[in-house]
Amino acid sequence: MTVTYRSYVEYDDEGEVWFTESSTIPGLGASAKDVDKVVSSLNLLAPHMLRENVYQRKDAKLPKYDGPSEVEHEVVVIERDGRAIRKPATKINVYEFS
Repeated sequence: MTVTYRSYVEYDDEGEVWFTESSTIPGLGASAKDVDKVVSSLNLLAPHMLRENVYQRKDAKLPKYDGPSEVEHEVVVIERDGRAIRKPATKINVYEFS
């Protein structure tokens, strides 16, 4: 079974930056003038935020890691013209959550 988490990146005309509009990983966010830097930052931070905010929590809302065989993070960039561009999903090592 594969669990896919997604983050959505949009451009802020006023601030002139790309930013994380939303993410299915609690607490995950980044912003930068260059969209590729935002995507790289999100993929770098995703395993850490999953470990801290999803798989190691003991509260009832977020389950402790119980073993999907694969976890991946996909970034969807919403271009300024409204087109959605899916970046290749990044595989995350589930064993670092144990």
